[in-house]
Amino acid sequence: MKSSGDVHVGMTYIRSGPIAQGYRQRRKGLARINLTDAPAELSFERCRSIHTFGMRFDLSVLFLDRNNRVIASRITKPRRLVIAPRGTYTIVERPLR
Repeated sequence: MKSSGDVHVGMTYIRSGPIAQGYRQRRKGLARINLTDAPAELSFERCRSIHTFGMRFDLSVLFLDRNNRVIASRITKPRRLVIAPRGTYTIVERPLR
């Protein structure tokens, strides 16, 4: 998987953005939002996959375990389905700016 910049596998990641709550927010994620209006990140706990359908920008995606350690990271383009690697507890979407 491609690296996503300042984050490396094995490091502990400190989340700073909102956590997606409820069915609608989890399903929508960052879709249909302009890059200028997007939060710095959006986290999905207890998540095994995400999609980027409806995205208007590329994402840096982080896969975290239960202790917020980075398992993997990758750069993802719009219109993709992303399956989390084994051991993922949280997926963090970060817009590439």
